[in-house]
Amino acid sequence: DPQVIVVRVGMTVTWRNTSGSHDVTARDGSFRSPALGDSYSQTFMRVGRYPFLCTFHPGEMQGEVVVEPAN
Repeated sequence: DPQVIVVRVGMTVTWRNTSGSHDVTARDGSFRSPALGDSYSQTFMRVGRYPFLCTFHPGEMQGEVVVEPAN
């Protein structure tokens, strides 16, 4: 949560795992976490939309990071 987050170029998003086995995988292959321990962080350096999912639970756990210009 949230399912969609808007950030600026250069910002870091951190996913936190509170239970179970999960990962964070971009649909375009631009990033992929290992199976999450406590958390995974990704810094976004390019404007764009980055849909992602948990490959363990793809039908239930999906979201998107929207990266806007830094200005």
